[in-house]
Amino acid sequence: MCSRRSRTAPAAAAGEPLFVTADLTAPGGIDAVVPAVRDRFGIPDVVVYTLGGSHASAGGFAALTDAHWQDEFALSPLVAVRLDRALLLAMRDTGRGAVVHVSFIQRRLPLPDAALGYAAAKAALAT
Repeated sequence: MCSRRSRTAPAAAAGEPLFVTADLTAPGGIDAVVPAVRDRFGIPDVVVYTLGGSHASAGGFAALTDAHWQDEFALSPLVAVRLDRALLLAMRDTGRGAVVHVSFIQRRLPLPDAALGYAAAKAALAT
């Protein structure tokens, strides 16, 4: 339905009722997505979280700034925590549902030159 890159709708999504424009790394992004999900589908039976990515440059730990670390953790796991918090109580009250958090192999086997923040964020998500 949406992704971090869905802060602006692509031309192909114009008028698409299942597309929600939102920046999920901002707390207000969840506030845009959750009512849209509930209005269109009611209480979800399944939530699949696949959001991820990294824009950190090579250079290992010494090249990662605080901003890199904050970006990685804002994207994953913080978005998953916000979505879970917004959707799981209603799912639990129905007595059914499933949540899937998709991680990545780097959570266990990080690429030390470029993906330490990403790997740490995915490890936190898996935990």
